[in-house]
Amino acid sequence: MIRLSSLENNRQINLFAMGHIHQHITRTLGNSLILYTGATEHFDFGEAENETGFCYVEVEGKKMKVEHIKTKSQPMKQLKLHTSKFTVQNPTETILKALVGASDSSGMLQLLLEGEMRFEEYLKINFPRLFDEGKRRNFYYESLDKIKLITESVKFQSSDDLNPRNELISVANQAIKKVDSNEKKFWERALELAVSYYDRYAEA
Repeated sequence: MIRLSSLENNRQINLFAMGHIHQHITRTLGNSLILYTGATEHFDFGEAENETGFCYVEVEGKKMKVEHIKTKSQPMKQLKLHTSKFTVQNPTETILKALVGASDSSGMLQLLLEGEMRFEEYLKINFPRLFDEGKRRNFYYESLDKIKLITESVKFQSSDDLNPRNELISVANQAIKKVDSNEKKFWERALELAVSYYDRYAEA
């Protein structure tokens, strides 16, 4: 990081050629020019709309000429689709139609699915088919699933038959009945420790 105060303290420098930011930006500070040349290619899909290029700078004495030369970058597009646009009967066809229209065999495409959707409707989306079509129709393809699922509340009914603690005690008691009297006290102690261990960690 270079602080603005640092630039202000170096007014004798006519040109600050900066990096990191992938956009082409120019700012003046007194007689100094702050120049971000921008990137010659897009680095991620969030930059798909940025212009790409580089800068040609010509310096003669105290005169400076800066020209931004655009480059033709590889096509890149982010396709955002909201669940409100999907058909309930066949959401895959809705998505696929938009995907095909946005595809470019020489370009890069990112499919972003967002919004809310009922779980049973979400299950109708054929993700393998969408992936295959996206890979086939584009130089590079990826998808992001940010759909928030809406599910009905699930009610659980307790049952003694499905109680792990009771099952543990039942199995142990059956084992205790099968051992002779000399070993019985060891099995009873084992059961006591097992139940104690279960109760402690079940509460945690």
